[in-house]
Amino acid sequence: MRKHLIFIFVTICLVSCVNREVRRISKNFPRVYTGIDTLIRIDGYYYREDSMGLLNEPIIISNDGGFIRFPVGWVENHLEVQEYIERVRRLETGGSYILSGDTITARWANKLDLATYYIYSAKFVILNDSTLRRIWAVCETCDDNKPDDTRNDIFNFFQYPRSTILVPSSYPVSQPKQKNDEDL
Repeated sequence: MRKHLIFIFVTICLVSCVNREVRRISKNFPRVYTGIDTLIRIDGYYYREDSMGLLNEPIIISNDGGFIRFPVGWVENHLEVQEYIERVRRLETGGSYILSGDTITARWANKLDLATYYIYSAKFVILNDSTLRRIWAVCETCDDNKPDDTRNDIFNFFQYPRSTILVPSSYPVSQPKQKNDEDL
């Protein structure tokens, strides 16, 4: 009986540590204007397409540092991607990114079941305002947490109505005040 109680206590401690890390990654990051909307489009999502035209890995990037990568399997069209986004928009998934020049370094968590999360990191290079190239990716909490081989996955932009898209932040973003012509 005593061994069972110790096992339960240790399990609860481990799960709560992971949940704290997931909360830190997905919700408790500085929500400040990053300026990414001056480099890329953020009024939709980015997706990867395979050689047969199937779509995968839609990601949403907001101008406050929010980043969501939806764990959708390969689908045939954008309608299926959007239906998936609508179904899972309330899941505890998401994260944040850091913008440095033309490079986006993202870290996010995807919920698998009641208390299981995978934590990921990836780097993207901005090719133009509607194309990203993923150059590095790793699952930090997977058994085999080695970085993927050299990546050159291209993510293209698809405009999606902003009113129905899940914006990673539910808080207003403070943007720098722009001067009007009258102020000059």
